[in-house]
Amino acid sequence: MKKTLQKIFFSLVALSVLLGFFMEHNHGPFWWHRFPWLDSMVGGMGALLLLALKKLVASFASKQEDFYD
Repeated sequence: MKKTLQKIFFSLVALSVLLGFFMEHNHGPFWWHRFPWLDSMVGGMGALLLLALKKLVASFASKQEDFYD
């Protein structure tokens, strides 16, 4: 199941980057809007960063099994 989800995830990432080259882009006010793939890459990296942060916080916030005993 995990391998299947990874394949689906990376396929969607690749599709998103490829579609960025074929979509019409309005010229944005910022310099990074000139690169059609940058928004999808920043979004993907942000999602991975949030997942890593969640794991980090969960490791500090988790309680032992016998915490209430």
